[in-house]
Amino acid sequence: MLAAYLFALVVGGALLVASLVGGHHDAGHDGGAGHDAGHDTDTHDTHHGAKDLAWSVLSVRFWTYALAFGGATGVLLHLLAHAPEPLTGLLSAGVGASAGLFVQALIARAARGGSGMTSHQDLVGKPAQVIVPFTRSQTGKIRLQTGDGVVDVLATTEEDGELGQKQEVVILEFREGRALVARAALALKE
Repeated sequence: MLAAYLFALVVGGALLVASLVGGHHDAGHDGGAGHDAGHDTDTHDTHHGAKDLAWSVLSVRFWTYALAFGGATGVLLHLLAHAPEPLTGLLSAGVGASAGLFVQALIARAARGGSGMTSHQDLVGKPAQVIVPFTRSQTGKIRLQTGDGVVDVLATTEEDGELGQKQEVVILEFREGRALVARAALALKE
């Protein structure tokens, strides 16, 4: 079983490092949204309780933390504590699942503004800059300055053509946790 714990630790650890170093891309999370970050506002509506919990375990973020922390627990229990195998497996699975769910809940809370962060309503009408380009059928990422500091937000648009990197946009509203944006020049004409 040590091989399974090492495998989980290596895969989960590699995903964590890639998300920290590689711009926080999380392909396949939230139905293929394409981009994810530790402090973005990309969560499901959190009023669904058990339904959200079920969807949480399907996300790349959940599995990244579950594998990394579950694998590390298994390796440590096996090598340092010499714990018997059924106990090691159960504890590793419990720690991994708990870590994954905790991170999901923490990010969902931050996205709702429950941690003192700027709420979605405060961002509507604010100018931002595209940092991950996107088109109408994709999700990208924008960055804006708020009283709390710099905030990165997942974004979509209903405009034709690509919104390129460093393009100035304005947040029109939020839909399903993502900012709906328009080019700044177009938004000012309306």
